[in-house]
Amino acid sequence: MFDGGIRGLAAPTDLPAGSETIRVPQAVLISHETAKSSDLGPVLMQFPQLGDDSIAVIWTMVERHDADSPRAPFWQSLPQQLHSGLSMSESLLQTLQGTPAYAEIDTSRKHVEQQYREIKPILEALVAAYPAYMQPEWFTWPAYLWAVQLWYAYAMQVRWPDGSSQECLVPYASLLNHAPYPHIIQYGQLDPDTGMLCFPLFRPVSKDQQCFLSYGPLPNLKLLLFYGIALAHNPHDTVPLHLQVPNRHSERQAELQDMLGRHNVPLQHKLCAGRLPVSLLQAASLLGGTACQAVMGDGGQTDITCSAPKEAQRSVLSPALADLSAGLQESIARCQKLQSLKRLEPMLDSVCTFLFGQAHIVDCAVQQLA
Repeated sequence: MFDGGIRGLAAPTDLPAGSETIRVPQAVLISHETAKSSDLGPVLMQFPQLGDDSIAVIWTMVERHDADSPRAPFWQSLPQQLHSGLSMSESLLQTLQGTPAYAEIDTSRKHVEQQYREIKPILEALVAAYPAYMQPEWFTWPAYLWAVQLWYAYAMQVRWPDGSSQECLVPYASLLNHAPYPHIIQYGQLDPDTGMLCFPLFRPVSKDQQCFLSYGPLPNLKLLLFYGIALAHNPHDTVPLHLQVPNRHSERQAELQDMLGRHNVPLQHKLCAGRLPVSLLQAASLLGGTACQAVMGDGGQTDITCSAPKEAQRSVLSPALADLSAGLQESIARCQKLQSLKRLEPMLDSVCTFLFGQAHIVDCAVQQLA
């Protein structure tokens, strides 16, 4: 355990770049095929509405209770509670009200709840068919949510020697946590000669230092939603920004819609802490400008030119960013209030970190417009 009760893997000694941190045999990997080839697999495959993901989740809900399973030590090593945006409390979700994150997390939660409602008759049928083995408490909503979060947060994409890829739970390696500047960046390829999944170091790690890998260039919203974490100064963090076609004279509105469509100018954009995206500036120029025309650029791309582009961009982006900033500041205030009450709320600090990161990105965008 590291500070804050975080599980992870530490180097037993100083390890130089190129060293192998861990080697996991192919035989212990847990994939969708593991679930389908189990005794329960053929039963679940009789239900056409169950995809591979659902079969793996239901199998996990059963398998984790099998004390005689060769995978029992792995199941027992896992936290009894998993925390992510899918399971955050309603009060914590409400702190995000008024931000783009609220809608995405709320939609994802409702999607998982709907999936559970759809497979619940199958779960009840399993209990009825195998009353001496299947226990009703294995198939409750919390048990289902735990298994779903496990596959979202712990599964790794593994490439097999035949070129195929499978999502796998990887015992022991699942303890490796994410960082934007990790020690391990190349992993997930089974060695065809040894049948081992290896995790070599990209850069050195010191004795007792936590060893990190990368889950990929994920923004904090994805980290919060699926892993229950947010990183301060995440270089991959973004803020979604949706521009609206102004409700002007119907003829002008139709003209704008036509130009947006003909020249593939998007209204959905993502802000980052760097420069404002060219596509965003073009869209803002078009929406707020006059005498606009499309010009083919040197690289074959379409450039939108309008009269007074800076003023047009400010007229569109300034109010949009002001709305974003206001929503984030209200959410930050709600989050800090919960912190001041010293509530033992899982993910509270992560949510606050997420909000501060979003506000920083919006502030950077506002400064660039000034």
